[in-house]
Amino acid sequence: MACRGCGSKATGKVVVNNRTITMPVGPDRMVVYEGPGTGAFTVNSLAVPGKKYRVMPNEPFEATAGDVEHRFLRLKNFREVKPQEMDQSPIGDEVPAIPIVEVPGKVEEPVVSSESVEVPEPENDLDRLDITPHVRVKLEEAGFTRVSDLRLDILASNGFKIKQIKGIGPSFYDEIVTAILNA
Repeated sequence: MACRGCGSKATGKVVVNNRTITMPVGPDRMVVYEGPGTGAFTVNSLAVPGKKYRVMPNEPFEATAGDVEHRFLRLKNFREVKPQEMDQSPIGDEVPAIPIVEVPGKVEEPVVSSESVEVPEPENDLDRLDITPHVRVKLEEAGFTRVSDLRLDILASNGFKIKQIKGIGPSFYDEIVTAILNA
């Protein structure tokens, strides 16, 4: 594939501050901004032309290996989040082990019906939320069509997917959370 800037063949090398550097390849990695400020901002990618990262304080986000090495780790207040640091439990607490107890006696077989059951398509129930039309359109474009999907994202990942939607900032996110609490 040709370089957008000069039209030559891509080599995996980028010129930064008049120095040619090789971009590392590999799986995407998680990065977090732990600096001052409360609002979201964007950072341009060095590895992928035209790509921008939406950064929110203390919210981990995924970045390419090249950008982690040559962009974020060189900026102040950014650090890489190691896999062992990631919260594995969406609830935040350890789930207690539940012992399995065998009950003596006859175990009944489940009843299986031969007739087919039609499962209805999930309907869009965002209309029951008290949110602005702009927010509803942005949520639908991002694939959120049910209140339960929004609630799950908020509870499981502190609204990570919702916050990544272009056009949904902190005030619109607060509007969504308030609407879900009142629904």
